[in-house]
Amino acid sequence: MQSRQVSMQNAGPSQDQDRNVPLAIMALLTETALMIAIASVAKLLAPEISIQVIILFRYVFCLPLLVILSLWQFGREAFAVTDFRTLAYRSVFGLLGITFFMFAIAAIDITKATAIQQLLPVFITLLAPFILGERVGIRRWSAVCAGLVGALVLIRPDLEGWLQPGVAYALAAPLFAALMFIFLRKLGASDSPAKTAMLYNMFGTAVFSVWCSFGDFDWPTTRIEVVALVACGLVASLQQWLMAVSHKLAPASTLAPIHYSSVPLSIVSGILLFGENITLTFVLGTSIIIGSTYYIFVRDRRIRT
Repeated sequence: MQSRQVSMQNAGPSQDQDRNVPLAIMALLTETALMIAIASVAKLLAPEISIQVIILFRYVFCLPLLVILSLWQFGREAFAVTDFRTLAYRSVFGLLGITFFMFAIAAIDITKATAIQQLLPVFITLLAPFILGERVGIRRWSAVCAGLVGALVLIRPDLEGWLQPGVAYALAAPLFAALMFIFLRKLGASDSPAKTAMLYNMFGTAVFSVWCSFGDFDWPTTRIEVVALVACGLVASLQQWLMAVSHKLAPASTLAPIHYSSVPLSIVSGILLFGENITLTFVLGTSIIIGSTYYIFVRDRRIRT
Protein backbone atom coordinates (compact mmCIF):
# COMPACT_ATOMS: atom_id res chain seq x y z
CA MET A 1 0.00 0.00 0.00
CA GLN A 2 2.66 2.52 0.91
CA SER A 3 4.24 2.25 -2.52
CA ARG A 4 1.09 3.68 -4.10
CA GLN A 5 2.25 7.12 -3.02
CA VAL A 6 3.96 7.53 -6.37
CA SER A 7 0.68 7.56 -8.28
CA MET A 8 -0.23 10.81 -6.54
CA GLN A 9 3.10 12.46 -7.30
CA ASN A 10 3.59 11.51 -10.93
CA ALA A 11 0.12 12.20 -12.32
CA GLY A 12 1.21 14.60 -15.06
CA PRO A 13 1.69 13.16 -18.55
CA SER A 14 4.84 13.71 -20.56
CA GLN A 15 5.39 13.82 -24.30
CA ASP A 16 6.59 10.23 -24.70
CA GLN A 17 4.41 8.58 -22.09
CA ASP A 18 1.89 7.22 -24.62
CA ARG A 19 4.61 5.23 -26.36
CA ASN A 20 5.43 3.47 -23.06
CA VAL A 21 1.91 2.53 -21.94
CA PRO A 22 2.31 -1.27 -22.50
CA LEU A 23 5.52 -1.30 -20.45
CA ALA A 24 3.90 0.84 -17.76
CA ILE A 25 0.93 -1.51 -17.54
CA MET A 26 3.24 -4.50 -17.25
CA ALA A 27 5.22 -2.82 -14.47
CA LEU A 28 2.07 -1.90 -12.55
CA LEU A 29 0.55 -5.37 -12.95
CA THR A 30 3.79 -6.86 -11.61
CA GLU A 31 3.74 -4.41 -8.69
CA THR A 32 0.14 -5.33 -7.86
CA ALA A 33 0.92 -9.05 -8.02
CA LEU A 34 3.88 -8.52 -5.66
CA MET A 35 1.65 -6.61 -3.25
CA ILE A 36 -0.83 -9.50 -3.10
CA ALA A 37 2.08 -11.96 -2.75
CA ILE A 38 3.42 -10.06 0.28
CA ALA A 39 -0.06 -9.94 1.83
CA SER A 40 -0.53 -13.67 1.22
CA VAL A 41 2.80 -14.55 2.85
CA ALA A 42 1.93 -12.35 5.83
CA LYS A 43 -1.44 -14.10 6.21
CA LEU A 44 0.21 -17.53 5.97
CA LEU A 45 2.78 -16.61 8.65
CA ALA A 46 0.39 -14.71 10.95
CA PRO A 47 -0.72 -17.76 12.98
CA GLU A 48 2.90 -18.45 13.97
CA ILE A 49 4.53 -14.99 13.93
CA SER A 50 3.22 -11.73 15.39
CA ILE A 51 2.05 -9.19 12.82
CA GLN A 52 4.27 -6.56 14.45
CA VAL A 53 7.34 -8.73 13.75
CA ILE A 54 6.23 -9.31 10.15
CA ILE A 55 5.90 -5.55 9.60
CA LEU A 56 9.30 -4.96 11.21
CA PHE A 57 10.98 -7.30 8.73
CA ARG A 58 9.12 -5.60 5.91
CA TYR A 59 10.45 -2.16 6.90
CA VAL A 60 14.01 -3.25 7.68
CA PHE A 61 14.67 -5.18 4.47
CA CYS A 62 12.80 -2.68 2.32
CA LEU A 63 15.36 -0.01 3.22
CA PRO A 64 18.58 -1.04 1.40
CA LEU A 65 17.34 -0.47 -2.15
CA LEU A 66 15.59 2.77 -1.21
CA VAL A 67 18.72 4.11 0.50
CA ILE A 68 20.88 3.21 -2.50
CA LEU A 69 18.48 4.89 -4.93
CA SER A 70 18.21 8.04 -2.81
CA LEU A 71 21.97 8.35 -2.34
CA TRP A 72 22.49 7.76 -6.06
CA GLN A 73 20.00 10.49 -6.96
CA PHE A 74 20.69 13.09 -4.28
CA GLY A 75 24.03 12.28 -2.63
CA ARG A 76 24.38 14.10 0.68
CA GLU A 77 21.04 15.80 0.14
CA ALA A 78 19.22 12.45 0.42
CA PHE A 79 18.55 13.01 4.11
CA ALA A 80 17.64 16.69 3.84
CA VAL A 81 13.97 17.50 4.44
CA THR A 82 12.31 20.65 3.17
CA ASP A 83 8.96 20.28 4.95
CA PHE A 84 9.57 18.22 8.09
CA ARG A 85 6.09 18.70 9.56
CA THR A 86 4.28 17.42 6.46
CA LEU A 87 6.74 14.53 6.18
CA ALA A 88 5.97 13.62 9.80
CA TYR A 89 2.22 13.53 9.11
CA ARG A 90 2.82 11.50 5.95
CA SER A 91 5.01 9.01 7.81
CA VAL A 92 2.64 8.53 10.75
CA PHE A 93 -0.44 8.05 8.60
CA GLY A 94 1.44 5.80 6.17
CA LEU A 95 2.61 3.61 9.04
CA LEU A 96 -0.91 3.38 10.46
CA GLY A 97 -2.32 2.52 7.03
CA ILE A 98 0.00 -0.41 6.37
CA THR A 99 -0.25 -1.62 10.00
CA PHE A 100 -4.05 -1.78 9.93
CA PHE A 101 -4.01 -3.44 6.50
CA MET A 102 -1.67 -6.18 7.76
CA PHE A 103 -3.82 -6.70 10.85
CA ALA A 104 -6.89 -6.86 8.60
CA ILE A 105 -5.56 -9.58 6.29
CA ALA A 106 -4.58 -11.62 9.34
CA ALA A 107 -8.07 -11.31 10.85
CA ILE A 108 -10.45 -11.54 7.86
CA ASP A 109 -10.46 -12.90 4.31
CA ILE A 110 -7.71 -11.44 2.15
CA THR A 111 -10.32 -10.91 -0.58
CA LYS A 112 -12.50 -8.75 1.66
CA ALA A 113 -9.56 -6.76 3.08
CA THR A 114 -8.28 -6.04 -0.44
CA ALA A 115 -11.72 -5.04 -1.71
CA ILE A 116 -12.28 -2.64 1.19
CA GLN A 117 -8.86 -1.14 0.43
CA GLN A 118 -10.36 0.13 -2.85
CA LEU A 119 -12.20 2.74 -0.76
CA LEU A 120 -8.98 4.77 -0.75
CA PRO A 121 -10.08 7.30 -3.43
CA VAL A 122 -13.43 7.65 -1.66
CA PHE A 123 -11.75 8.64 1.60
CA ILE A 124 -9.35 10.98 -0.23
CA THR A 125 -12.29 12.77 -1.86
CA LEU A 126 -14.09 12.86 1.49
CA LEU A 127 -11.15 14.36 3.43
CA ALA A 128 -9.42 16.59 0.88
CA PRO A 129 -11.90 19.51 1.17
CA PHE A 130 -11.32 19.74 4.93
CA ILE A 131 -7.51 19.43 4.84
CA LEU A 132 -6.50 20.88 1.48
CA GLY A 133 -9.51 23.12 0.86
CA GLU A 134 -10.25 21.36 -2.46
CA ARG A 135 -13.67 21.87 -3.97
CA VAL A 136 -15.72 18.72 -4.54
CA GLY A 137 -18.84 18.91 -6.69
CA ILE A 138 -22.13 17.11 -6.30
CA ARG A 139 -21.13 14.37 -8.76
CA ARG A 140 -18.06 13.34 -6.81
CA TRP A 141 -19.97 13.57 -3.51
CA SER A 142 -22.54 11.21 -5.04
CA ALA A 143 -19.73 8.83 -6.00
CA VAL A 144 -18.44 8.98 -2.42
CA CYS A 145 -21.89 8.02 -1.10
CA ALA A 146 -22.08 5.19 -3.62
CA GLY A 147 -18.67 3.88 -2.51
CA LEU A 148 -19.75 3.88 1.12
CA VAL A 149 -22.94 2.01 0.19
CA GLY A 150 -20.78 -0.54 -1.62
CA ALA A 151 -18.74 -0.95 1.56
CA LEU A 152 -21.93 -1.64 3.53
CA VAL A 153 -22.97 -4.30 1.02
CA LEU A 154 -19.51 -5.87 1.17
CA ILE A 155 -19.12 -5.78 4.96
CA ARG A 156 -22.72 -6.86 5.70
CA PRO A 157 -22.88 -5.42 9.25
CA ASP A 158 -26.32 -6.99 9.72
CA LEU A 159 -24.66 -10.42 9.79
CA GLU A 160 -21.14 -9.79 11.08
CA GLY A 161 -21.60 -6.60 13.11
CA TRP A 162 -19.39 -3.54 13.32
CA LEU A 163 -17.49 -4.87 16.32
CA GLN A 164 -15.56 -7.49 14.35
CA PRO A 165 -11.91 -6.35 14.73
CA GLY A 166 -10.90 -7.39 11.23
CA VAL A 167 -13.56 -5.17 9.65
CA ALA A 168 -12.47 -2.20 11.76
CA TYR A 169 -8.85 -2.78 10.73
CA ALA A 170 -9.83 -3.05 7.07
CA LEU A 171 -11.76 0.24 7.18
CA ALA A 172 -9.01 2.04 9.10
CA ALA A 173 -6.36 1.03 6.55
CA PRO A 174 -7.70 3.05 3.56
CA LEU A 175 -8.75 5.88 5.88
CA PHE A 176 -5.21 6.42 7.17
CA ALA A 177 -3.78 5.74 3.70
CA ALA A 178 -6.03 8.52 2.38
CA LEU A 179 -4.66 10.92 5.00
CA MET A 180 -1.15 9.86 3.95
CA PHE A 181 -1.86 10.62 0.29
CA ILE A 182 -3.38 14.00 1.13
CA PHE A 183 -0.26 15.09 2.99
CA LEU A 184 1.82 13.52 0.24
CA ARG A 185 0.20 15.92 -2.22
CA LYS A 186 1.53 18.79 -0.14
CA LEU A 187 4.90 17.11 0.29
CA GLY A 188 5.29 16.43 -3.43
CA ALA A 189 5.87 20.12 -4.07
CA SER A 190 9.02 20.16 -1.94
CA ASP A 191 10.53 16.66 -1.73
CA SER A 192 10.95 13.78 -4.20
CA PRO A 193 9.10 10.43 -3.93
CA ALA A 194 12.38 8.46 -3.58
CA LYS A 195 13.56 10.59 -0.69
CA THR A 196 10.24 10.58 1.18
CA ALA A 197 9.86 6.82 0.70
CA MET A 198 13.31 6.22 2.18
CA LEU A 199 12.72 8.49 5.19
CA TYR A 200 9.27 6.98 5.75
CA ASN A 201 10.69 3.45 5.84
CA MET A 202 13.40 4.59 8.25
CA PHE A 203 10.66 5.94 10.51
CA GLY A 204 8.74 2.65 10.29
CA THR A 205 11.89 0.67 11.07
CA ALA A 206 12.53 2.77 14.18
CA VAL A 207 8.94 2.54 15.45
CA PHE A 208 8.59 -1.22 15.03
CA SER A 209 12.11 -1.89 16.34
CA VAL A 210 11.13 -0.22 19.62
CA TRP A 211 7.67 -1.84 19.66
CA CYS A 212 9.03 -5.34 19.08
CA SER A 213 11.86 -4.85 21.58
CA PHE A 214 9.53 -4.13 24.49
CA GLY A 215 6.64 -6.41 23.64
CA ASP A 216 6.14 -10.14 24.05
CA PHE A 217 5.83 -11.22 20.43
CA ASP A 218 6.24 -14.43 18.46
CA TRP A 219 9.39 -14.39 16.30
CA PRO A 220 10.34 -16.70 13.42
CA THR A 221 11.76 -19.99 14.63
CA THR A 222 12.70 -21.69 11.36
CA ARG A 223 15.00 -20.77 8.51
CA ILE A 224 12.10 -20.88 6.06
CA GLU A 225 10.17 -18.31 8.08
CA VAL A 226 13.18 -15.98 8.24
CA VAL A 227 13.80 -16.31 4.50
CA ALA A 228 10.12 -15.60 3.78
CA LEU A 229 10.13 -12.46 5.93
CA VAL A 230 13.38 -11.15 4.44
CA ALA A 231 12.01 -11.82 0.96
CA CYS A 232 8.87 -9.81 1.78
CA GLY A 233 11.00 -6.80 2.68
CA LEU A 234 13.16 -7.05 -0.44
CA VAL A 235 10.11 -7.55 -2.65
CA ALA A 236 8.43 -4.52 -1.04
CA SER A 237 11.31 -2.31 -2.18
CA LEU A 238 11.05 -3.77 -5.70
CA GLN A 239 7.30 -3.15 -5.55
CA GLN A 240 7.84 0.54 -4.79
CA TRP A 241 10.37 0.86 -7.61
CA LEU A 242 7.96 -0.72 -10.11
CA MET A 243 5.23 1.68 -9.02
CA ALA A 244 7.53 4.65 -9.62
CA VAL A 245 8.58 3.31 -13.03
CA SER A 246 5.00 2.70 -14.16
CA HIS A 247 3.90 6.24 -13.36
CA LYS A 248 6.90 7.70 -15.14
CA LEU A 249 6.05 5.78 -18.30
CA ALA A 250 2.32 6.56 -18.43
CA PRO A 251 -0.19 9.02 -16.93
CA ALA A 252 -1.90 8.03 -13.69
CA SER A 253 -5.28 8.39 -15.43
CA THR A 254 -4.28 5.69 -17.91
CA LEU A 255 -3.11 3.34 -15.17
CA ALA A 256 -6.06 3.84 -12.80
CA PRO A 257 -7.98 0.70 -13.87
CA ILE A 258 -4.87 -1.45 -13.41
CA HIS A 259 -4.94 -0.82 -9.65
CA TYR A 260 -8.21 -2.74 -9.44
CA SER A 261 -6.43 -5.90 -10.61
CA SER A 262 -5.56 -6.41 -6.93
CA VAL A 263 -9.14 -7.63 -6.37
CA PRO A 264 -9.11 -10.59 -8.83
CA LEU A 265 -5.54 -11.39 -7.78
CA SER A 266 -6.61 -11.50 -4.13
CA ILE A 267 -9.54 -13.74 -5.13
CA VAL A 268 -7.13 -16.21 -6.74
CA SER A 269 -4.91 -16.13 -3.65
CA GLY A 270 -7.87 -16.40 -1.28
CA ILE A 271 -9.36 -19.41 -3.04
CA LEU A 272 -6.14 -21.33 -3.71
CA LEU A 273 -4.27 -20.65 -0.45
CA PHE A 274 -6.97 -20.02 2.14
CA GLY A 275 -10.12 -21.70 0.83
CA GLU A 276 -12.13 -18.48 0.90
CA ASN A 277 -15.62 -18.34 -0.61
CA ILE A 278 -16.73 -15.60 -3.02
CA THR A 279 -20.35 -14.61 -2.35
CA LEU A 280 -22.82 -12.58 -4.38
CA THR A 281 -22.67 -9.75 -1.84
CA PHE A 282 -18.88 -9.67 -2.18
CA VAL A 283 -19.15 -9.31 -5.97
CA LEU A 284 -21.91 -6.69 -5.72
CA GLY A 285 -20.25 -4.60 -3.00
CA THR A 286 -16.84 -4.73 -4.67
CA SER A 287 -18.34 -3.73 -8.03
CA ILE A 288 -20.06 -0.71 -6.48
CA ILE A 289 -16.84 0.39 -4.75
CA ILE A 290 -14.71 0.01 -7.88
CA GLY A 291 -17.30 1.78 -10.03
CA SER A 292 -17.56 4.73 -7.66
CA THR A 293 -13.81 5.13 -7.19
CA TYR A 294 -13.18 4.92 -10.91
CA TYR A 295 -15.78 7.63 -11.52
CA ILE A 296 -14.09 9.82 -8.90
CA PHE A 297 -10.77 9.38 -10.69
CA VAL A 298 -12.22 10.14 -14.14
CA ARG A 299 -14.14 13.17 -12.84
CA ASP A 300 -11.05 14.49 -11.07
CA ARG A 301 -9.03 14.11 -14.28
CA ARG A 302 -11.62 16.03 -16.32
CA ILE A 303 -11.73 18.86 -13.81
CA ARG A 304 -7.94 19.19 -13.71
CA THR A 305 -7.74 19.06 -17.51
